[in-house]
Amino acid sequence: MTPGIMRAVRIFEHGDTGVLKTDDYPIPDPGGNDLLVKVIATGVSGWDIKYRRGDFLKHFNQSGLPGRKKIPITSTTRS
Repeated sequence: MTPGIMRAVRIFEHGDTGVLKTDDYPIPDPGGNDLLVKVIATGVSGWDIKYRRGDFLKHFNQSGLPGRKKIPITSTTRS
């Protein structure tokens, strides 16, 4: 592996396993509050497969992510 380069599998569209794109990418520089973690091994869950196929698209709404609850954030000012 070339220093400063990582190998990653990414998807840019939904579909079968043919949409998985493996390529080399520059290792990102972490910002002030970021942490860079070296991943040795990872797994794929049923959710990952369904997301890749686009099975969750019907669950997306204006809030963004499927299965996520919206929690209102309010601020109060004191006089």
